[in-house]
Amino acid sequence: LPVFAIAYNVGPDAANSTLFGWQYKECEANGRSWAWWFDGTNFVFASSADGGQTWTSPTTITTSGTKAIRKFAVTCSSTSFYYVIVGGSNDFYFRYGTMNSDGTVTYSISETQKVESVQIVFASTAIDTSGNWWISYDEITTPNIIVKKCTTPSSCTWTTSLTWSNNPSERSLLVPLTAGKMAVIAGVSSGSAAERIRTFDGVST
Repeated sequence: LPVFAIAYNVGPDAANSTLFGWQYKECEANGRSWAWWFDGTNFVFASSADGGQTWTSPTTITTSGTKAIRKFAVTCSSTSFYYVIVGGSNDFYFRYGTMNSDGTVTYSISETQKVESVQIVFASTAIDTSGNWWISYDEITTPNIIVKKCTTPSSCTWTTSLTWSNNPSERSLLVPLTAGKMAVIAGVSSGSAAERIRTFDGVST
């Protein structure tokens, strides 16, 4: 992947505009580099056709959810991109679309809100080799890592694939494997370093 810098004013939250790189915020598709970030007000994207030398003006993706970069995760598959935003309390928003060669995006679905039963934070998202869409997030009160799977992205009905008791300081990362399988890695974000991993096919773990 190219190394690049984007010289945009990212607002009062500049230090956190691209924080949490494990949530992914860069893709290569249709001859362009694509970047997503938090500008201090909204979640936005821009693209470059010359390896990061010049960029399109930032375009707002959404104004939904609590505005903080840790709430926002992106993943890409071929020319499609998928995002998940954890809301302010017990909800998340999701949407996907196509990255076009002219630097625009075409959305395939409207942004949709999913309400859960407890407060949630942090998001990870991935597409497996069979085209299924996965998300994970942390429950605050339990605490658990929750992994959900959507087999039809055009009309998602999210099914819980894993409920994993976790340390409140752990964050989850989804990693696609082969043959439609997925791994979730849990890592402690503060204190002593530790990692755990579970692999599963969405049915058995």
